[in-house]
Amino acid sequence: MPDKQAKMGIPPHWQSYVTIESAAAEKSKGLGANIPMKPFDVFTSGRIAAIQDPGGAVFNVWEPKDNIGACIANCPGDFCWHELCTKDIEGSKTFCTGISKTGLGTRRTWKSSSIRASCAARAGWQA
Repeated sequence: MPDKQAKMGIPPHWQSYVTIESAAAEKSKGLGANIPMKPFDVFTSGRIAAIQDPGGAVFNVWEPKDNIGACIANCPGDFCWHELCTKDIEGSKTFCTGISKTGLGTRRTWKSSSIRASCAARAGWQA
């Protein structure tokens, strides 16, 4: 963890990166987001940024260039699920589908929805 974060009292945490299309950070501003970490190049590997969605949740994005990022799925050690806990599921759906080409599914058992990447549910929201 960078010293700056430790001095701010930020606890240890995971940072997940979501693969995005080019200019998604700019597109997100038009959807009401803040950009606490502006997009920048990571050598020739790709570009990263941090986005704070309109509901206040912060996540990281990865625009691949020479490094496409993780491509392992459905095997031990794979990150299989990411979940946003929010009070505004509909707003989160609008935001996420506005910046990325995702499909949405709904679970009927509780108040939640999932994001589909290709054919598998990979992330979701829960109120």
